[in-house]
Amino acid sequence: MAQITLVKSWCYEIILVSLRAVAEGRKPFAQHQEPVAARQVWAATGQVRLMKTCQEGFAKLNLHCAQVLVTKEYFRDRLHYLNMQQCFNAFSKQNIAPIVNENDVIAVTELMFTDNDELAGLVTAMTDAVLILANVDGIYNAPTSSLTHS
Repeated sequence: MAQITLVKSWCYEIILVSLRAVAEGRKPFAQHQEPVAARQVWAATGQVRLMKTCQEGFAKLNLHCAQVLVTKEYFRDRLHYLNMQQCFNAFSKQNIAPIVNENDVIAVTELMFTDNDELAGLVTAMTDAVLILANVDGIYNAPTSSLTHS
């Protein structure tokens, strides 16, 4: 949240691409199902936990957040693409931070993103985003405390 607070202080709008739903959903459940069904259960239950955490964190910043679940197909189909773009614009006008995640509950192998970097790239292109924050090696070269606004 410290990075989001800093970016918001620069008057940028926030779009968060998240990858925590499956991990959050896995926590309270043992795997007693086939891998695909377990992943669907974890994604569905984890999304609720993730959104609760995001809602609480964003509320501390006096921001609202919204959930956007997508599949790769939404970026291939022009109607879906334009509808998502319109949705992101509406969020922007209302000062709402969208939390974007793959819809792992319904996504099947051929429709899945290779990783959330791919999803973040597609959202960035769609919304003309200018800044991506991540904690992945190779993406950044300085701790958040050294971020400055230029």
